[in-house]
Amino acid sequence: MPGTRVTCQDIDTGETESKVITDDYIVITDGNRYVANVQHYPKGGTTVLTIKTATKKD
Repeated sequence: MPGTRVTCQDIDTGETESKVITDDYIVITDGNRYVANVQHYPKGGTTVLTIKTATKKD
């Protein structure tokens, strides 16, 4: 089976999780970054992911 195995580890707990992806993608954000928007353009086969930085509200 072709594909890519992605493994992430929680630095604090040491817990790990793996996932095999095939013809797909994984987005990993950390801290105050987040996926704000996903736009799919089926005709062109394009996906645009918008990553934003969360701001603190005082």
